[in-house]
Amino acid sequence: MLAGMGEVNLELVLKRIEDVLAGQDAMRAELAGLNETVRTLARSQVTMQRDIATLKDRVIILTAAIDDHPPAHV
Repeated sequence: MLAGMGEVNLELVLKRIEDVLAGQDAMRAELAGLNETVRTLARSQVTMQRDIATLKDRVIILTAAIDDHPPAHV
């Protein structure tokens, strides 16, 4: 990257390193936000699965309660 530029200025090299580090920090912050989003979505999915299972159980119970011949899977 610096080849062919003649004399390498240490200040420019340090500035470039700082820029790269700042970019890495920004990427880490973005990844942290994405990780939190994934965690939130996973929690929501687990909650929805539990709610669906509970709803299925209630439907089976209600079906059995109002039907003289409950479904075979009860």
